[in-house]
Amino acid sequence: MESIAQEAARQGKIIGVRYSAESEDGMDDAPWERPPSNQPEKVRITEPVPIEVHAVFAQRLFVETKDLPSPLLNQIKRLAAFQNPEFYKRQSMRLSTALTPRVINCAENLSRHITLPRGCLEDLTALLHQYGSTLDLDDRRHAGGPLDVRFQGTLTTVQEQAVNALRKHDIGVLVAPPGSGKTVVGARLIAERQCTTLVLVHRQPLLDQWAAQLALFLGLDAKEIGRIGGGRHKANGRSRPSMAFAAPAHPCTMAGSMLP
Repeated sequence: MESIAQEAARQGKIIGVRYSAESEDGMDDAPWERPPSNQPEKVRITEPVPIEVHAVFAQRLFVETKDLPSPLLNQIKRLAAFQNPEFYKRQSMRLSTALTPRVINCAENLSRHITLPRGCLEDLTALLHQYGSTLDLDDRRHAGGPLDVRFQGTLTTVQEQAVNALRKHDIGVLVAPPGSGKTVVGARLIAERQCTTLVLVHRQPLLDQWAAQLALFLGLDAKEIGRIGGGRHKANGRSRPSMAFAAPAHPCTMAGSMLP
């Protein structure tokens, strides 16, 4: 069983990430023939692939696994897998990596579905297109409730560019250095979308910062902004829909993530 697992790892048939281990005799058979990327050859699927694959788009992307061949299921899981930079950081410092995974996989197996992060939608669509299949997407995201707020501030040129780029999409990631005004950009988008918003942060100071900035730029009273975390569990501070803040304890939650 161990030899079979090692051979599958060498051929990239487990999770399809780069494998750098040597062969059993300590030398590769033909290292000069290995591609520079060290990536294994793409696995060819000989089994029939459904013309249409059903998926539900909600808090995550739920892909129905019915009639999907195993090689395709493995490729779908790899869409949500990436190498852990913390592993290589600890390895370069000669620290123990016993409890640090080399690869992080955000996919999850359910009884009839595979769940992926919502950001994998485009990659999943492209993957299925390679095999002549299309994605039948059932969008069940929560649209949120109406929110009557007005933006009370002035954006810089760079912030205006960010808003113009983000308003064209309903899902995306804004990456910018500290102090560039990501919170202000978020407030402007909330005012444009006019819908209830959930902001997830991983530290109490960030929760307080978002609440203060939104109260300032949207003309709200601090009591009108609901909070979950930091000793509070009050989603709405007023009778009509409002913004809610949650400070989860999970360390992988991205600071400032905005969900409708």
